Amino acid sequence: MINVSVTAVALFFAVIMAVAGEYINKRDFIMESLKVQAKMVGNSTTDALVFNDKSGAEDTLQALSVSPDVHTAVIYDATGEIFANYIKDGLVISNDEQFQSHSHAKGSSSKSHFHDGSIESKNKIHIIEKIIHDNELIGSLFIQADISGLYKNIIYYLIYTTIVALLGLALASLLLFKLRKSITRPLNKLTELMSFVIQNHDYSTRVNNYSDDEIGVLSRSFDKMLAHIQANDQRLEH
Repeated sequence: MINVSVTAVALFFAVIMAVAGEYINKRDFIMESLKVQAKMVGNSTTDALVFNDKSGAEDTLQALSVSPDVHTAVIYDATGEIFANYIKDGLVISNDEQFQSHSHAKGSSSKSHFHDGSIESKNKIHIIEKIIHDNELIGSLFIQADISGLYKNIIYYLIYTTIVALLGLALASLLLFKLRKSITRPLNKLTELMSFVIQNHDYSTRVNNYSDDEIGVLSRSFDKMLAHIQANDQRLEH
């Protein structure tokens, strides 16, 4: 029972570590992918900002449509005014949510986690990329991505790993039960025989265990001892 409990605890922690690792890896992958996209789009909109080409900037933002996680994107000019924006097709959001500023994005949640131009808050990731031209800040790109799908995948992964862990625990318990039977049965037989010999002084009884394991060796040694005692008793009787 103790062995099964220890195995269950070990499997529990293994599942937790596996799920946590899967979440961190996928989240970091999404984050890095969004940063790369933000940098590419930011570089591509430099000319549009310089020449005040809003239509060209919006066309460039359409490249984000290939990323299913990106819901909205906004390009701001050097004064912080909205220069161009992108909204995922079929997405309905309020104006406040659609055109939030960088400062609002950073302050939107007291539980946000800042790291290198990105913010993770609840089920959203905000990417902020500065747009530089000739060493001068001419604008910035704000991208909002939804990662609720990541949590769904993690839940599925948790269910999958839990099922695998439970199957593994069941198999380990079955093997342990069979192993215990293979060990305890001959030991119980040997113990019962020793008690019988002590109570009845019958040294003709034998264990007859011919297995090659330690219990078999112990049983054969006990049989030899009984044979030796029996032989001595027979000599004394004659």
